[in-house]
Order: sequence, then structure tokens, then C-alpha cells
Amino acid sequence: MYHVDEGDAQATRAIVYVLNHLDASPGVHIVVLGHSDGVKFLVRPRNAAANGDFAAAIGALQNRGVVFDACRNSLGKFGMAPSDVIQGVHVVPSGVCELARLQAREGFGYIKP
Repeated sequence: MYHVDEGDAQATRAIVYVLNHLDASPGVHIVVLGHSDGVKFLVRPRNAAANGDFAAAIGALQNRGVVFDACRNSLGKFGMAPSDVIQGVHVVPSGVCELARLQAREGFGYIKP
């Protein structure tokens, strides 16, 4: 599980790391969790010229089996709705709770890019 909570620079690192991870270990199950400022990269840009549009990279990774989760609490904090997320991104009630669940119940390793 890759934990993104700091914004676009960290999200960019996460995408690179996930690509490298998939290349080194095909078939691995990866979840990228965005909360706090990290939720912003999971939202569709408000205009086509927006800087930091991650939709294409997220779509390509989803096609390789990567799951993206966005924190509903963080979306609300920034005035965003669950309907604002990029297609295919799952909205979870609480990013922190999901982080704990993936580690404790699902046995995921924790990576913070």
C-alpha cells in the first residue's frame, strides 16, 4: 500500500514507484491511498489545461490492476464530492481507517513515497 498525503510531488513519486514495483514484481496487488492533501491528485482537473492532471497515469495503472482509494473525509475538507474523483477511484469513508485495515487485516506492507 502506497500512502499519499502530501500533494502532487509525493503523488508523482508514488506513480513512479508503483510503475517500478509492477515491473519488478508483476502480479503484485497494490493499493494507492490518498488522504489529506494527497486526495487532490485523485480528483478530475477542473479544466483541460490544469497542471498536475493525473488521470492518464491513474488509468494506465488501474489497467495493470492497481487500486486507488480516496478518503471521503479529505474530499469533504477541500469542498470536493465523491463524484469529483477520477473514474475508477474508490472512495473510502476514512483514509486513516482504511490504512489501518489494509495493514492489520489484509497484511499489506506500508510504503510512503
